[in-house]
Amino acid sequence: MSSDLQIGKGLLNTPLSMEMYQRIHATALQRTFRGLHLRAVPDHVDVEQLKQLVARIGFDGCLTHPSDVERIFAGVSLETYQTIRGLYCSRLGRSISMVYRILQMLCQQERAPIPTYEAVWAICLYLEKRRRESVDVSVERTTEAWWIGKLSPAVRIQVEKDAFYLPGIVCMIDTRTQHVLSFTIAPVDTLAESIPLALYDALIAQRRPHPLALAGVLWHLPRRIVTEEALPRACSTICRRMGIQVETHGQRASPGASSRRATAQRYSIVSSAGCTDMDRCARANSAIKHLPRPRAITRTRPRSFPCSARCSLSREESSPKMAL
Repeated sequence: MSSDLQIGKGLLNTPLSMEMYQRIHATALQRTFRGLHLRAVPDHVDVEQLKQLVARIGFDGCLTHPSDVERIFAGVSLETYQTIRGLYCSRLGRSISMVYRILQMLCQQERAPIPTYEAVWAICLYLEKRRRESVDVSVERTTEAWWIGKLSPAVRIQVEKDAFYLPGIVCMIDTRTQHVLSFTIAPVDTLAESIPLALYDALIAQRRPHPLALAGVLWHLPRRIVTEEALPRACSTICRRMGIQVETHGQRASPGASSRRATAQRYSIVSSAGCTDMDRCARANSAIKHLPRPRAITRTRPRSFPCSARCSLSREESSPKMAL
């Protein structure tokens, strides 16, 4: 039987055949045996016992007694199957538990019988191949690496009348073009928490429309990411799943670090408090004017600041305000 069910409007309330119920449940057990969605397995399904049974008699051990199959799939019709398929095989990537909760609410609104969780779980695992086709993306790998670095400008941002904090900047830079892909600004003591935000902004900024790509979107992702410090575990896990190799190097080993830092120094945080030492500002501006002119930098909108100060990123030449 085909893995997909072509149904007509007049057959929506028709139950599936016992053969189809058995196929769906046996397929779910086989994929559970292979380690798929183990956290979503119903409580009464003993995975270890299933593995021992399959080791003794093969995948025939995944077959369930017809009376149990009929009890599990009670109230499951073609319409139920179609609804689960629409909820689970979408680009939203809903979990099995979320699909079950949504189905429960839909059945309550329509005063229809609520399927068992095991039936929903089995149908979701049966539709796993179709789901992966729905949520898959088209990726184009670049040959160069991205670099994640931290900058600490010699400026202060006013929080209150007599309270300041030292800001830090996390930058994501393309080593080939020397363009800033994303950045975040936060107090120096909480700067490590901004690394996931900078990585997320850089990744989503690489989406490009493409007529032949899945969902019409092509992702341009690097092969490597070079960092000065080890990434948080969550970031490393995401990069590994996306096929991106993460390399940790010191500041001296980071590619082009000195040139990028010179470029970044041309941009500073300007506080609304202004500058109290105009002589120091003049000397700083004079020194910055002699730095090599940077290449074009692509900047994203900075994250909201954890203070009431109004801050902006601007060139030193255009504004002499600077709190040193």
